[in-house]
Amino acid sequence: MTICAVEAVVTEPVTKPVTEPVTEPVTTVTTVTTTTVTTLPVPPCEKTLVAWNELANSQVFGGVNNASACSVAACQEACERNTSCSGVDWDPAQSVDDRCWLHGPWSGDRVIGSVTGVTHYDINRTDICPSTFIIYSLFVRWK
Repeated sequence: MTICAVEAVVTEPVTKPVTEPVTEPVTTVTTVTTTTVTTLPVPPCEKTLVAWNELANSQVFGGVNNASACSVAACQEACERNTSCSGVDWDPAQSVDDRCWLHGPWSGDRVIGSVTGVTHYDINRTDICPSTFIIYSLFVRWK
């Protein structure tokens, strides 16, 4: 815990000339202000947002077959769970266990726009991470 500012202000007693009787009490005001700033460790990322970029009639060579994916959504979900995965190919014309292909650093060249019926999906991941948490506390006491 770090104290950033401590400030004390004292005003002098107020006096009036003696020409008239004093009807107001003479007071002294003391103000003490303390501001404390606490920086906590940055918590881990809360969530990763995923977006898909669809490239119709396209594929990437060198994918790994995911025979368990029976839909585009299941194929993409398999890629989302693998942090090295950069995209998927979906080929609905193939047999059920040969439609989904995962891609990543192991994959080869892209063939864009010349493979009829195959759709390649690039994954875009964005982590939602707080940069820092700061707690301010202010204490003011009047006397």
